[in-house]
Amino acid sequence: MTDSMKILIVEDDEDYALLIKDYLRDKWSSQKLTLHHAVNFKNALELIETNGTFDLYIFDYLLNHINGIELIQAVRHRGIDSPIIFLTGYGNEEIAVTALKTGATDYISKAKLTPELLHHSVHHALEVCSFERQKKRYDEELRIKNEELAKLNYYLEQRVNEEVKKNKDREHMFILQNRQAAMGEMFSYIAHQWKQPLNAIGLIIQTMEDVFKEEGYQEAFFQEEVKKVMSLIQHMACTIDDFKHFLVPDRQKSHCILGDVISKTINLIQDSFKANHIAIHSEIRVNRPVWCLPNQLCHVLINILNNARDALIQRMIKDPWVKIVLDFEDDRSVISISDNAGGIDESIIDKIFDPYITTKKEGSGIGLYMSKLMIEKNMNGHIYARNTDEGAEFVIELP
Repeated sequence: MTDSMKILIVEDDEDYALLIKDYLRDKWSSQKLTLHHAVNFKNALELIETNGTFDLYIFDYLLNHINGIELIQAVRHRGIDSPIIFLTGYGNEEIAVTALKTGATDYISKAKLTPELLHHSVHHALEVCSFERQKKRYDEELRIKNEELAKLNYYLEQRVNEEVKKNKDREHMFILQNRQAAMGEMFSYIAHQWKQPLNAIGLIIQTMEDVFKEEGYQEAFFQEEVKKVMSLIQHMACTIDDFKHFLVPDRQKSHCILGDVISKTINLIQDSFKANHIAIHSEIRVNRPVWCLPNQLCHVLINILNNARDALIQRMIKDPWVKIVLDFEDDRSVISISDNAGGIDESIIDKIFDPYITTKKEGSGIGLYMSKLMIEKNMNGHIYARNTDEGAEFVIELP
């Protein structure tokens, strides 16, 4: 109980109201009690309007023509949450239960009223009220926190959606850039592979022209030379088909022989390496079918081999070489591509699969990033790089 307390007693029996006041003063004589008395429903509401909210209400059940339960309803309707002690002389449990359901905090039978019982009921009502107010504060704080959390979750969800969209857009951009770079490389490889056949065709045509001018028409000779030209053209057409198939994206995984993918890759790029006097060695130790995306795997191998070629050329390595080894370790197929170009700078070796990380002057920095996506995201494999005594080694593991 606080140092001062304002109590409203609503009781139409003046003597009984005085008795309640005496009981209160007897138990809390040292307290600063402010006691107000109303004799009926109307008088009680007037006192509430005049004096504001009371710290405690004591209502009798019978108040002339209006009972105390209606007064409880009126008080609670005004938003007053102070404790209410309900008095009844009937000892009827149903009336007490109705009062409690309506908003009373406690009830006392007039026939059993004593200073001690009133004292206990007041303390109980005040504690219940304090608990309920505290609970309301906690509930309100919880509601506010939940609203803030909901707003935060909504904000985070929006941010996540935005980041997911940005990542998808960025990944799409990377794919387009990588595709453009791959097409540029393909044109370069086609140029290398067509250069020798075109030169040969030019020489054949020039020879045919010289023979025709000097010796006249020779059908057998011309037929043989035409066969040579047609053979060269067929070779060039096959080259176009090989590169065309490479550029067609895989739609789904398939069983493929890794040794065949490696051979196909070497066939696509070997003229470019020969033109730069770079030897390509391959060693197929275990050749088994795996579920993969063959064109994407070929694309990854070309990216790594291109990087090795460029490093060997840039550093002017004597007797340059690249080695591809296919093996089987720990239930996984392992492809390793190594070179003798001196290795990768240790300061960036852990970042080379990040986007826009490159050591080339004109590099895009997306080739290895896309390679990692293809191997790890699309084929459930693993790719990593490390330095050896002679150069760099890239390792691809496929389940």
